[in-house]
Parts: sequence; structure tokens; C-alpha cells
Amino acid sequence: GAVLLVALRGFEPPSLQKLGALAYSFPVELGVSAARVAAVLLLSAALCLGVTYLAHTKPAAGGFIALGGELLASIPAVVWWPLLSRVALSYAWGPQVVMLVVFLQGAFWYLYFNLIVYGLSSVRRDLMEMTSVYRVRGVAYFRYFFVPSLLPSLATGALSAWGGAWNASIVAEYVSLGGTTLDLGGVGAMISKFAEKGDSPALLLTALLLSLF
Repeated sequence: GAVLLVALRGFEPPSLQKLGALAYSFPVELGVSAARVAAVLLLSAALCLGVTYLAHTKPAAGGFIALGGELLASIPAVVWWPLLSRVALSYAWGPQVVMLVVFLQGAFWYLYFNLIVYGLSSVRRDLMEMTSVYRVRGVAYFRYFFVPSLLPSLATGALSAWGGAWNASIVAEYVSLGGTTLDLGGVGAMISKFAEKGDSPALLLTALLLSLF
């Protein structure tokens, strides 16, 4: 209760004009971010399935794949902006590319570890032997046996990745680098700008609306 009182101290309800502007802009920016989140989720799933299939068919590489994942997953998403600042500031497509990297850092690893750690262990050995006997290989093996075996882990990882991508949008869509501000639009950019301006009412309302998704 005390924490809530401190948080609300000095809080002023937003004016009707500000509420109207927010009600107009939020759905538009939400659509922009939602399209990005969906695209990142699909890309993450495709990449993770490919890496998991490699670990499945090349067991000797599985340890290196898991170790490499643990090292890369430890990097905070926001660090990619300064690390790739030259790319972001030197090319017209640079901000979009770095934004994608930041989004992937926030979403990819939920799928990755669910598939590598839990998905591979759920592949039934008796079915593997059956596919070997009937010589089911290549695309047919991947489509009709491998992917269905991973569906529970894929679904669990996708739910976590969905939330991770929304969280990443806050640092992916708006950043200041060396005096240059990159505003790529989206609801994450809205939250970052409200926080930068110290607009607590708009920040709180936007965060509450975003929490519904």
C-alpha cells in the first residue's frame, strides 16, 4: 500500500485532449508493433526449427549449439544498439536491421531453449526407428515427423517469445545514439517517449493498455 501511495504521489489524471490523442494514436502504433512482433515470432520459429533439426541430425554439434546459445542469450537486448551503432547511423536500412536484431534478442531464446532442451528430448525413439526402417528422410521426415514431435515445446516457447517480443519493442523502436534519436514508431516507441518526457499519466495508461496484449 505504501509503495502504491508513493507511486501515485503527484499523479495528475490526463486531460480529455490528451486522452483523445492517445486513444487515436495507440491503435495505430499498436498495429505497427503487432506486425513486427508477429514477423519476429515467425522468423524466430523458422530459425529455431532449423537449428534444432541440425542438433537432432548432428548430435556431435548439439553441445556447441547449446553452448553458443547460452552465450548469446546472456547479451541484453538493449546492448545491440550501441554495438551496431555504426550500421544504424550509416545506412538508410540500418535502423530497421538493428531493430530486428533487438527484437530477436528479446524473443528468439524462449523458442530456442524450449526446443533444444525440451523439444529434442520429446522426440520418440521408436518413431525414429520406424522412419529409419521405412526410409523416411529429408523434407518428409522434417514435415511429418520432426516438426509434429516438437509442437508442444514450440507452442510453449512461442507464448513466452510473444511476451518477450512485446517487452523488447520498448528498446527496439526508440533509441538515442550519439545525439541522434531514432524513432521507428510503434507502441514501444510511444512508451519510451513518454518515459523520456516524464509524462507519467500517459506512460501508465499506455503500459496498462499494452499489458492486455
